[in-house]
Amino acid sequence: MKHLVRAYRVEDRTAVKNIAKELPGFFDPHVADYICLDAESHHAAVCSNSDGSVYGFVVWIETSFEVEIVWVGVRASTQRRGAGASLVEFVLRSIDSNKIVVAKVGKLQENTSYTKTVYDDLSKAEAFWNGMGFEAIGLLTSFWGDGNDALVMRYTKGAGDDQELNGTQ
Repeated sequence: MKHLVRAYRVEDRTAVKNIAKELPGFFDPHVADYICLDAESHHAAVCSNSDGSVYGFVVWIETSFEVEIVWVGVRASTQRRGAGASLVEFVLRSIDSNKIVVAKVGKLQENTSYTKTVYDDLSKAEAFWNGMGFEAIGLLTSFWGDGNDALVMRYTKGAGDDQELNGTQ
């Protein structure tokens, strides 16, 4: 399935908020507004159907030497069809390939208030990032609160892969 990825627009705000709220295992409900604020003050893109309906988003922060992918979400009904990969690839194509690219992946302890199903889903998220060419480089203990650790992932594809992503091969 080919995904249409385009730059985020302010009129995408409601759709992005709804997607985040539909994914309680990945986002606390109160962060939906923060996702939109970050999208409007940094860089963001969305996946949309030909009719314009949005079903995925990515938000990243870029400095002179680093890019951090801070939010990625895909509507549950369209997950596992390549939309998340298309969004991350869009970021990688949009930035200077010499920059360090990182993402923080949630690592919940099983004794948190989250369910076992959510814990398993977050392990799948870690596997997603590995499949995109990221590898774990560190752990931030209780980064998102007591027992909710963040695994720091860094993009590690070789120069040839970066050139191919950027269309310069």
